[in-house]
Amino acid sequence: MKKLLSALLLIFWISAVCIALMLVFKKEGESDERKIILLEIWQLDMVEGGKGSRKQYLLNIAKEFEKKEDGILLSVVNQSALSAEENFAKGVYPDMISYSQGLSGVSALCQPIEENKNIYGGSYKNQTLALPWAIGGYVYVKRAATTCVKNQYLSKTPYTLPIIAMILEGLDLTGIVQLEQENAYYAFLNDSDSALIGTQRDLYRLQNKDMNLDITPLISYTDIVQYISILTRDEKRLMLCKKFLSFLSDSSRKDVCLLGMLSPRKDANIGDNGPIALFYEKNFKYTLPFFYSKDYINTINDYLIDEKIQSDKKMKYLKSAVICLK
Repeated sequence: MKKLLSALLLIFWISAVCIALMLVFKKEGESDERKIILLEIWQLDMVEGGKGSRKQYLLNIAKEFEKKEDGILLSVVNQSALSAEENFAKGVYPDMISYSQGLSGVSALCQPIEENKNIYGGSYKNQTLALPWAIGGYVYVKRAATTCVKNQYLSKTPYTLPIIAMILEGLDLTGIVQLEQENAYYAFLNDSDSALIGTQRDLYRLQNKDMNLDITPLISYTDIVQYISILTRDEKRLMLCKKFLSFLSDSSRKDVCLLGMLSPRKDANIGDNGPIALFYEKNFKYTLPFFYSKDYINTINDYLIDEKIQSDKKMKYLKSAVICLK
């Protein structure tokens, strides 16, 4: 009887120890799982790129960052400007957002970035809130044989003001036809007596065409800027987001040319001899503040495109709307 009781007690204690160990390991596993922090980035394509996917580019940078920072995972989600604004209204926002000017409500959500420089319009109320990581520019394109341009097709989005590039370059505004990007491109292809005021994206569209073209970069102004901002208010996540922005900035110095765009770091713009190289060693002079709304951008456009308004009044109005890049 004693032997049986001893055996039962031994089995009981072994079982109790096993259960305790299982609970400990489960808690440790749960603790490890809690250590993994998932950071979310929204990518908004509001201005034209050059080639490739900006979302995929950010994903590639994110994977490199995850190898460097233990316990950190990043997801990149495509959003439209409209869906982002609708989510803002509901109190839903990501840890970081990659976007361009014209996104309503974003400036109130942005957290200050350590850099204190107003780089490409990313400052608001003496704080740097938006860090540019990819830049493009406008070009004036016509056929080399064209002696008289009858129509000028202006590639326009709801978030950009290519008309400013024309005005600041002193170009004639006669015969301007504003069209969406691809429509402007195809209108130019089908009209031999025309010019195209397009972006770096059009240079990539045109590079395989057997056409003798005159291409002039318009370097007085650009609003083709991809910013990234931090929206999270959690202190730990904020610190990690700042690390990622620094990592992205360093990485974009090396290979943002893979997107057919420029790095804001001028010393990095040497990695591609394709169409984007036309902008190398060029210094843009003006841009838009990142916080302008789409409605305000189009108010500016309506004023500047109005043929009834004198050019000197347009210039005075224009200079109050843009930021000078030093």
